[in-house]
Amino acid sequence: MAGNPYKLDKPQVQDEVLDRIRITLTSQNVNALEKVSAQLIKGAKEENLVVKGPIRMPTKTLRITTRKTPCGEGSKTWDHYQMRIHKRLINIKSSSEMLKKITGISIQPGVDVELPLHSLQCIILHASGDMLIASFPKMSELNASIELDHPDVAEFDDFVYPVPKPDWEEPKNGWCCDRSIIARRTKQIEEVKKKPAYQEYVEEVPKICRLPGRIHPKAPNKFLNYSRRSCDAQMKIWKRSLHTWRQDLEAKKSTYTVEMCFRSNSQPENSLPDGGGGYVPAYAAYQNGCPLNSMFY
Repeated sequence: MAGNPYKLDKPQVQDEVLDRIRITLTSQNVNALEKVSAQLIKGAKEENLVVKGPIRMPTKTLRITTRKTPCGEGSKTWDHYQMRIHKRLINIKSSSEMLKKITGISIQPGVDVELPLHSLQCIILHASGDMLIASFPKMSELNASIELDHPDVAEFDDFVYPVPKPDWEEPKNGWCCDRSIIARRTKQIEEVKKKPAYQEYVEEVPKICRLPGRIHPKAPNKFLNYSRRSCDAQMKIWKRSLHTWRQDLEAKKSTYTVEMCFRSNSQPENSLPDGGGGYVPAYAAYQNGCPLNSMFY
């Protein structure tokens, strides 16, 4: 049956663009954290969305010291206690409109929620009463994508996790999974590698010849989960060790040059390589290509 030429085609409905979103939940109260995570996952599954999580991250322990009174004696004037911060990650593939519906839930007091997108744009969440309200950037920014510029970072959908080498052991504080932190550490290391001290170090000491320990400078591992202050301190130690190694190398080169100049000026003509002096016929014949055994037969 031929189609009706006067029949207008229906406008096609464009599919909604799904964004890869990572929800970060932090709290001191584990029960409240688990309750909010369960609510978010339940709302996403009811909408038939792809959900991964909650992923349990390493617990951070903060050691806090406070003064009891302005004046006092000894250690009695200080209070020492620990604060444990729990963290969960939830990965969801959803559109912006659907995410507004999912995040419209009641949250427990003391639970912080962050939603950084794959485009490095953040969805800001704030509590209005006991409700969670999301404010979104422009859709053109939501649909943007980035590419990882480092081969040692593996990307599993919307979750970035470092790939440890075979000889690496599981660190005590766990691995760093924050993409912005890994990118910042990568930038700092690359800036140091562009310096003349590191270029000379690579030429003089190949990677297979470097010894572990404090003998040769070693770049800090950017995938370990340590604090910002600890990372900056390790970067300073690495830079200082590179400059110290370069100064020692220049001192050794200058000493070797002076010694070679002294030997070349003091060695007589037609002498042995060890500086013994004198003319040796056998050695002269050997230099001309005659075997030493033929000199005695």
